[in-house]
Amino acid sequence: MSSCDELLALQTQLMGQISRALANYKKLGQAKMTQAVTRQRLAGLKDTFAKCQELDGKLVLYADDKLKASHSYFQNHLFENCEDVYNEAADFMAEVLATFEPQPPHHSTINVSGLADSFRPSSHLPRINLPTFDGSFDKWESFRDRFTSLVRNDATISNVDRMHYLCSCVKGDASNVLTHLAITEANFVVAWDILQSRYDNKRRLITGHLQTLLQLPALVSETSKDLRNLRDQTNAAIQALQNLGRPVEHWDDVLVFLVAQKLDKFSRKAWELKLGDTAEYPKYTELDQFLESRVRALEAIVPVTPKVAESSKPKNKALASHAASTATLSCPLCKKSHLLYQCSTFLNQTPAQRADFIRKVKRCFNCLSAKHPVKDCTSSRSCKQCSKRHHTLLHLDASVKNNETEPAESAVTVAAIEKIESEVASHTVSQTVSPNSQILLATARVRVHSSDGRAVTIRALLDQGSAATLITESIAQCLRLPKISRSVCVTGIGDTKSIIRHAVTITLTPTSCDGPAYSTTALIMKSLTRYKPSRVNSMRSWKHITGLKLADSEPMNLDPIDLIIGADLFGFLLLEGVRKGAENEPIAQNTTLGWILSGPVASPPSSLPRESVQIHHGTVFDDLDSDLRRFWEVEDIPRKAHMSPEELQCEEHFATTHTRTPEGRYVVRLPFKRGLPQLGESRFAALSSLRRVEHRLEREPTTASEYREFLDEYERLGHMAKIPPEDLDVHVTKRYYIPHHAIVRATSETTRLRVVFNASARTTNGTSLNDHLLIGPKLQRDLVVVILRWRQYRYVFTADIAKIYRQIRVDPRDTDYQRILWRRSPSDPVEEYRMLTVTYGCAYAPFAAIRSIEQLATDEGSQFPLAVPVLLEETYVDDCVFGADDKVLARQTRDQVNALLAKGCFRLRKWASNCPELIADLDPSDHGLANPKVLKNDEHLKILGIAWNPPQDVFQFQVATQNPGTTKRAILSTIAKLFDPLGWVAPVVVTAKIFMQQLWLLKINWDDEIPDTHLRPWVSYHSKLPCVNQVQIPRWTKQGADTLHLALHGFSDASTKAYAAAVYLRTVHVDGTLRMERSPSRFS
Repeated sequence: MSSCDELLALQTQLMGQISRALANYKKLGQAKMTQAVTRQRLAGLKDTFAKCQELDGKLVLYADDKLKASHSYFQNHLFENCEDVYNEAADFMAEVLATFEPQPPHHSTINVSGLADSFRPSSHLPRINLPTFDGSFDKWESFRDRFTSLVRNDATISNVDRMHYLCSCVKGDASNVLTHLAITEANFVVAWDILQSRYDNKRRLITGHLQTLLQLPALVSETSKDLRNLRDQTNAAIQALQNLGRPVEHWDDVLVFLVAQKLDKFSRKAWELKLGDTAEYPKYTELDQFLESRVRALEAIVPVTPKVAESSKPKNKALASHAASTATLSCPLCKKSHLLYQCSTFLNQTPAQRADFIRKVKRCFNCLSAKHPVKDCTSSRSCKQCSKRHHTLLHLDASVKNNETEPAESAVTVAAIEKIESEVASHTVSQTVSPNSQILLATARVRVHSSDGRAVTIRALLDQGSAATLITESIAQCLRLPKISRSVCVTGIGDTKSIIRHAVTITLTPTSCDGPAYSTTALIMKSLTRYKPSRVNSMRSWKHITGLKLADSEPMNLDPIDLIIGADLFGFLLLEGVRKGAENEPIAQNTTLGWILSGPVASPPSSLPRESVQIHHGTVFDDLDSDLRRFWEVEDIPRKAHMSPEELQCEEHFATTHTRTPEGRYVVRLPFKRGLPQLGESRFAALSSLRRVEHRLEREPTTASEYREFLDEYERLGHMAKIPPEDLDVHVTKRYYIPHHAIVRATSETTRLRVVFNASARTTNGTSLNDHLLIGPKLQRDLVVVILRWRQYRYVFTADIAKIYRQIRVDPRDTDYQRILWRRSPSDPVEEYRMLTVTYGCAYAPFAAIRSIEQLATDEGSQFPLAVPVLLEETYVDDCVFGADDKVLARQTRDQVNALLAKGCFRLRKWASNCPELIADLDPSDHGLANPKVLKNDEHLKILGIAWNPPQDVFQFQVATQNPGTTKRAILSTIAKLFDPLGWVAPVVVTAKIFMQQLWLLKINWDDEIPDTHLRPWVSYHSKLPCVNQVQIPRWTKQGADTLHLALHGFSDASTKAYAAAVYLRTVHVDGTLRMERSPSRFS
């Protein structure tokens, strides 16, 4: 038998005793109903009922929903029925007991007329009115204490007078229970006992005060009166519960949550901003102090009008003017006591209707004052949307204006754009709709999480027409989200443009927080949409949504939209299920957030027709941005930076925790920032990602085969292992499932497809594995320096370290943070694996790889002195480029590098050399082209992104011939692909940069064709670009033993269009020859 069954059995027994108590008492007969017997029976009855109350509380607490829905105890409200039986029995016994009280003489001459409503104390203090009681449980305690103090404790008053006062104070239900009692000396005790037995019910009192807290009114407007009432009601209920012995001092979390949910949107925003970076949940005292301060501030802004006595006279004109200025507030629209901008009637109007009203009442268009026109307004404020001299409430969108056009928010010209990452077009069009119907857009309440654990519930609009998700700046600030620099062009109807400068990474979950989590990058805007649905007569008439859990429980609510969920997430939210209603009823669609409603709805006959509908559209282009970024970054001059505290922490962590296996392989711990991470659930997101990958692989059989082979090799090499069944059940905070997907590199000579792992995927608490990992300092060498060092050797090698990350093991204590889901076929069960090596996609991976190589040089370098400089100075991540001035030393260096890396279980592959005999003794499968043939003169390898022809030992460029393109986007895409890190073809590149500047000045859209005046020069330039392929830069700078003198010569110049600097290396040899080699140049 379960514990609940035992409690129910005992409760049934106790309720049976209570139900039989009165009948058994009456069986005694009047002769045996003595005072002692009655008192004993009443005491026993009270004791039994107290036990019954305690058991009921336990049953309500411990019973599950299934039991509550099926058992008659809960369904038939048996305890409430028992409570009524108890009250009846207790009242009867109390009346019998009262008959045994001594009867004092009847004071027939006492005049009690006029004392029913007040009490006159013996002092000269003002008269105290007696309290009244109408039978409300929440008012009983106050009435009981006041009546006891004023009447019951006064020894000068007889019981008959007390009975008279009591009968005059009770009203309604409380009066009904005393109607059968006459006003006698004996009946006062009986009457008081009856009231106490009925209303002095601790459980009912506690329930009433809790209901007060749960039913606090939600504030609509920001007024001192509403905030004060909310605070007072809350504190009164808390104090009452504390008086009843409840542990309210431990209820801070619940109290803060309940009260904060009831704040108006402005106060709620101010509260969240006040919390700032605090990660701890606030105490209720903090919220109470905030409300008190806010009430005072609002009262100071809109002071209560002082009452001026009729006899007081102003001493001067200034005082009279002040008295006039503090007259009672009166709204010119609804005539109520508030300011115009606080009027709900005014706020529900369209901007055009508000403007018409302001003209009608002749108020200032900027500050809404009635004292001056807008031309005389001294207010420094202006419209927050367009910065013009009118109130923000009167701002008209460009799409709804009839005869005037104003630029959209943050409108700028194309010339002001410095770099464009993506273009998002957002359109608002105006159309006439039926006056009897409105369009309801799909909205949802969602929980938005930051990476450091903050979260806020906001209203979102689901819009699959937008390729980007957008968020308001206020929410980004509220969550203290770190901003990502972006430059996104937002284009609207009428070709208006605005620029978004920042984005943030967010995680969305349903408000219940028990559903899937979705991570995305959201663009930040000050405001997103003015969408406000019209109220309908009643949603209850929509029978097709009965019983559905709506994503937005109040779709007609006027709460602002703080998030637009675009097509980047929309498809992942959809579930099976669509319900359609009658005409002018919205369609319901099932999502992971709940059911969303959209479509036409019938409007109340009195509502005004809406004249606009929001349409959003967006397109994002990322490839061009990455190319442009690299195009400009190659011009940066490297600077040595000092390590940050976190970088020092990561270095210290590696130094103190890394180990080696008996075979020499390095083993590392995951460098967590602050101990073991507190992660949320991640398996659902990883499973969803796996299904998306499978859908793609079904369409691409070749890619599917390579994907399976990649992970088969991963398992075959021991780089991942299937998790045994007994190890699957690990606490959610101690595991992390990494989503994975394919990257196809058509130009790769060894691995066309690579599976990459996304350790930045958010869990249900808004954080990812990478959020908790230290990144470590940047250890890779500067690309230009590595190439310059390589150019000084006569005989050179190139090779890369095979699978460098996967040669480093992860400590078994940390591998549960590197789980993946995988199956070879969608028909197979999903299997769980642990990644046993450093995983590509984890934040710590680049540092761990390079730092392990450096540690290897330290640990084993003394045996291989020629190899140490190669690993420390001539290796760029996994590319080794080194050499020597003679063949013997070159071969020795090669062998030592191979041997040193083998000590750490690393292997070099993709060997190439300008001297074929230096790699002739190596396995041909490890050659650069993975082919035994000798490189021909026209064949080359890409070394660190630069084409190198080993037989000729020269650097070459590869510019693919393609359509030149005639739009700004196509042209910039071509220019951005010019990669020249050392400035060898700087004159060609700077010409492209000058042309790029000219395109900015044209003020044309991304996909507009450029005019003929610019098209002809571009076509001519593009046709000559293949000539760059003929440029050959000797790799070797001719430095050697026969060099007598080295000198550097620098030159610089500037014009109105560009500036440049170039450095030449001048060498003098023993035979008297001179050589000039141009080293890196800078043009801009």
